[in-house]
Amino acid sequence: MADLTVFWTTYVVLQSFWAAGAVAAYFGGMLTVGQMQKSGFKAGMPYLYHFGVWNDFVVVHLWVATVFAMFGAAWMSVLGIWMIPLIAGVALLSTLANQTWVQGPATQAHGHDGDLSLVGYLHIPQMAIIVFAIFMTALWIVKGEVPRYFAAGSVCLVLAHACMGDHWPLRLFSPTWASPWWQYNTMTPVWAAGYAVLMAAALLFFVLHFLSLAQ
Repeated sequence: MADLTVFWTTYVVLQSFWAAGAVAAYFGGMLTVGQMQKSGFKAGMPYLYHFGVWNDFVVVHLWVATVFAMFGAAWMSVLGIWMIPLIAGVALLSTLANQTWVQGPATQAHGHDGDLSLVGYLHIPQMAIIVFAIFMTALWIVKGEVPRYFAAGSVCLVLAHACMGDHWPLRLFSPTWASPWWQYNTMTPVWAAGYAVLMAAALLFFVLHFLSLAQ
C-alpha cells in the first residue's frame, strides 16, 4: 500500500506541474501556435508543440513515479539528512538549466531573451524531481540494487528523452512558425532514429522486467 501511495503521489504531483504549465501557457498566450502569433510572436515554440513536454507527460512521469515507489524508502534510509543538500543541489541544477534554455532570441512557452516565464518557473521543480530520480536510479544501478531488465530499460528511456532534447519532431516538419533554431538539419534523422530505437528497447526491457516478476 505504501508503494502505491508513493507512486500515485509522485505521479499526480508531476502531472499537476504539467497541467499548471499548460494553464500558465494559455494565460501567457503561448499554449498554441494561434495564441503565440496573436501575442505578437511570428515564430517560436508554444507549449503544446514542445515535444519534450509531451515525453514528460506520457512516459517520463510514469517512470519517475515507478522508481520512487520501488526505491524511495531505500533512498531515504541510506541518505538520511543528506537528502536535503542533495535536493538543494538538484534544484539549483534545474534552475540553471532552465535559465540556459531561454537564452537567446528564440521565443518559447518557457521564456525568451533570458527571462523565464511562469511556465519556466513551474518547470524548475518538475525537472528537479525528474533529475533527482535519474541521479538516484543511476547510483542504485551502479550499486547493483536495480533488477537488470529494469536497469536497462531505465537507461534506454533516459537516453531516449535526451534525444528528444533536439526537438526532432518539430525539425522533421519544419513548420513556418518554428524558430530558425528548430529547423531541419543533418542530425535530425539521427536523433529521430535514436529516439525510436531507444524507446522501443526501453519498452521491451520493462516488459521483460514485469514478466520476470510474474514467474
